[in-house]
Amino acid sequence: NYKYRDINFELWTQQYGGAEGNLNAIHLDTYISGNGTFAKNLQLYPNKLWNLQQRTLRIGSLTYVPYVKTYYVPTGEGDVDSINSKGPPKTVQFIGVEAELMKSFCHIRNCHLRVEPYAADNWGIIYDNGSADGMLGDLYKQRTEMAIGCIYNWYNDITETSQFIARSAVTILGPGPAQFPRWRTCIMPFSFGLWIFLAFTMIMCSLMFHFIKYTSYRFKHIYSARPNKYRSAKNYEKTLLDIFAVFIQQPSADTVLHRVATRIFLAFLLSATITLENTYSGQLKSILTMPLFNKPVDTMYKWSLTGWKWAAPSIIWVHTVENSDLAMEQRLAKQFEVRDYEFLYNATFWDNYGFGVERIYSGSFSFGDYITGSALENKVVPKDDLYFDWTRAVSIRGWPLMPLLDRHILFCLETGIYIHWERRFSYKFLDHQVQDILKMLASGSKPNSPPQKLSIEHISGPLFILLFGYILAFLVLMIELFGNRLNLKFLAGGRYLIKMN
Repeated sequence: NYKYRDINFELWTQQYGGAEGNLNAIHLDTYISGNGTFAKNLQLYPNKLWNLQQRTLRIGSLTYVPYVKTYYVPTGEGDVDSINSKGPPKTVQFIGVEAELMKSFCHIRNCHLRVEPYAADNWGIIYDNGSADGMLGDLYKQRTEMAIGCIYNWYNDITETSQFIARSAVTILGPGPAQFPRWRTCIMPFSFGLWIFLAFTMIMCSLMFHFIKYTSYRFKHIYSARPNKYRSAKNYEKTLLDIFAVFIQQPSADTVLHRVATRIFLAFLLSATITLENTYSGQLKSILTMPLFNKPVDTMYKWSLTGWKWAAPSIIWVHTVENSDLAMEQRLAKQFEVRDYEFLYNATFWDNYGFGVERIYSGSFSFGDYITGSALENKVVPKDDLYFDWTRAVSIRGWPLMPLLDRHILFCLETGIYIHWERRFSYKFLDHQVQDILKMLASGSKPNSPPQKLSIEHISGPLFILLFGYILAFLVLMIELFGNRLNLKFLAGGRYLIKMN
């Protein structure tokens, strides 16, 4: 090394910090090889990130409460500058829980925050062909160096992602249980299986009663000199009608009972049908006064089977599950629609449409302005979620401040500052009435339905049965008349001769 003893080595570094000239070269020190010392004897690896000296930090953000609310305001009324360095100062309002996270980070590191506002729900998309739009598109094009605003792990292969910030879960606010049609009132006291069993029991009882009556008839005419033909079909028709009358507590059975077996049979049948009729009447009274509803669609699996559509203002709501291998998530992703706020507001009053809402870290809900308290009268918040993810900040690849931002995020989470911010901005931005109703629905609480006044709709079922019976009787009468017409022979002179069978 004697050959290079008289050669000195100059060490240069990059400025990095400061509002201007971040890429300028700065002379750090000179190494004197002759005596093996440094001319200035300074720190060779200074920490340039501890104090950024008002270095500009270009951030993209949107409006999605309570995370961030970013929008332009008149000059001097905002709290941060726009991304345009030549524009007027303080023209952007940047507030929200994740906005506080970034503002406190810049306050600690002494950086100059410049923010580019994007429209609500305009996260943007990065396409496979390299084109991009929205907030994430500008990050991909490096127009900004970082983006924040309830961002999931969507493009971790092409962006740098921060430490997890908060848990975020997506669920569907859907219609509540529908009231049963009132025309079904007369059949609702018993289940379908029970009605089938009662019909089978009625037929069996009629057959048994018919057998008893037939046996009684045979014993009565066993020694008769003149045989009398027993009309089984016509007598069974009468027996079936008698048994039906007993089941509905109507006096239609024979009052002259010659056999003890007939009396015993009818006595026990009357005892059983009294209990049956009282059970039916009690249940019917309950249904007439208190509304009866269908089973609620309160899980994601039930939602996926309904075929109902659900919507949100951005396609990003299903970006996490649109390529899922699970059949349930595939069905729900296909049922999703992107709609504007006006359509969503009108659809909140429909009974076959759902809306994406978010369960946030502090236990509250994040929802759009299109959801109002009046539309939640008969809604259901499912017990489970479609999916959950962790929000984070994203930046360009190799962003040197990301490790420091991760430490700052962990500090805010460990100390509870983040929860405090989230609760404060949830209370500030979100409708209190809607928030309380959603929490009540999520807890499984149901409003008590008051007794309802009886109307013509409540007896529409019996009226339908009556109408159906009259129509059926009329059709049978027409068939009988037509059948009798075939048994008549037309004679000359306009007379009819009835053919006797």
